[in-house]
Amino acid sequence: MRDLDTILTSEMSQEEWTEFRRRWVESYAKELVIECDTDPADATEISNIHFEDYVGQEGWTGRNERIADSRE
Repeated sequence: MRDLDTILTSEMSQEEWTEFRRRWVESYAKELVIECDTDPADATEISNIHFEDYVGQEGWTGRNERIADSRE
């Protein structure tokens, strides 16, 4: 698997996208537990919902722009 921090979301294979989602949800859930004292099980569920919002609002645009700029 390629380094997910160096490829655009449009370049990801299904396996890479699944791993990207897993890492995103895991990281977001961890922050909810630390910052908001959210129950870990609830944090995972909330994180999955927020990932869908992230995707629906094309939240990866800024991420992709940073990666593309670093290639120039």
